[in-house]
Amino acid sequence: MKTIYFLFICLSLSFNATFAQKGGIFGDNGEFLWILEDSVLTVSGNGVMPRFSYSGCVIHSSPWYYQDDIKSIVIEYGISGLGYYAFYNCKNMRDVVFSRYGGVPSTVQDISNAFVDCTSLTDITIPENVTNISGAFKGCKNLTSAYIADNITNMTDAYGGCTGIANIDVSETHPLFYSQDGIVYSKDLSLIQYPAGKQGSFTIPQSQVNSIAGGAFDGCEGLIGIIIPNSVTDIECYAFVNCSELTDIVIPEEIKEIKNSTFSGCTKLTNITLPSELEKIRERAFESCTSLKQIIIPKNVVAISYHAFYHCTSLQKVEVQWETPLVIYNDLYESTMLMPCSPVRASSDDYDSPFYEVPVSSATLIVPDGTKELYQSADVWKEFGTIIEKSETAIENVADTPANPIGYYNLQGQQLTCEPEYGVYIIRYDDGTAKKTLKE
Repeated sequence: MKTIYFLFICLSLSFNATFAQKGGIFGDNGEFLWILEDSVLTVSGNGVMPRFSYSGCVIHSSPWYYQDDIKSIVIEYGISGLGYYAFYNCKNMRDVVFSRYGGVPSTVQDISNAFVDCTSLTDITIPENVTNISGAFKGCKNLTSAYIADNITNMTDAYGGCTGIANIDVSETHPLFYSQDGIVYSKDLSLIQYPAGKQGSFTIPQSQVNSIAGGAFDGCEGLIGIIIPNSVTDIECYAFVNCSELTDIVIPEEIKEIKNSTFSGCTKLTNITLPSELEKIRERAFESCTSLKQIIIPKNVVAISYHAFYHCTSLQKVEVQWETPLVIYNDLYESTMLMPCSPVRASSDDYDSPFYEVPVSSATLIVPDGTKELYQSADVWKEFGTIIEKSETAIENVADTPANPIGYYNLQGQQLTCEPEYGVYIIRYDDGTAKKTLKE
């Protein structure tokens, strides 16, 4: 009897040790099989895996989501694309194996957004057939190195928020990209990726950059200052998202549009100077800039989108310059940095206001002289607790402490070490304003 009882225990332990979870998921090319056994997740099939999603109203998660015991992932030969968010938040996963077939390299070509927030991943070898790594390793804070081989042609925001990476290396023979001081640029004059592990301030080299790619500074928690030259004419979506230590910024005069979530999550941003020729402020452009106290919206702005200043909880003063109040429409963008921004609907609901979750009832709106009554009856603008005309602020400013200069810039947007003795230059003040000055 004792022997039988002991045998039963042994069999039970053996069964538990080899217990495996398994299943199938369907993509455009058929079924993909997966098995999770002894902390190793193996996925097999042919073609591109289906996409998953973890944002918005609908969550379409992978069948292995919430499996915290996954420590290794094996991608079998035959799979060509991993699918968006395929292994999102596998927080204990430390190893990824891309299977070969004999001497033939892995068939995987696209790993975009596949390993987002895999925070235990410290190293990965990207297969030689992979061309797209856009967003692949966002939030992988323990990755310590990155190398861009010749085969990689798309790397938008590949290493956003990877605070363990201070330098990104690029193959010297790469046809599209190059690295300088650990920063990735494209040969067609775009800044592609600034390593999130870099610390301090940065001046974008004027001769090398005319555009800033989507997510280029994503999650750069150590970035405390940025100077953008006037050579930059385009800043893509999410460019400075979650730069939590960035305190002030002057946007170049050539910029016509602040795109989706460009400065979202810049929680210490207190001063921002918008270009006079700016035309559009897009969805969530300044979302959760919780230290922003005031902003001047230029006269040429013709559109302010849904949630543009969402959750800017310290915003107390907004100055506008339209003789007729701007009508606010919700040209909501459904996008990521990998998908084109396109308006899909319009609405005037309070939820869709550019100032949603902003305490406008206690904030001041400054409007042009003679327009106060128009703004008091205009949707969105009438919600401000105090509406005053520009001339009224002149009296207020006499009693206020004058604004103090906090920086001097040349006309290319480059910061100067001191105030020039002569010439034309820009002075930025601690109240968020800036002015062009001529000293002869």
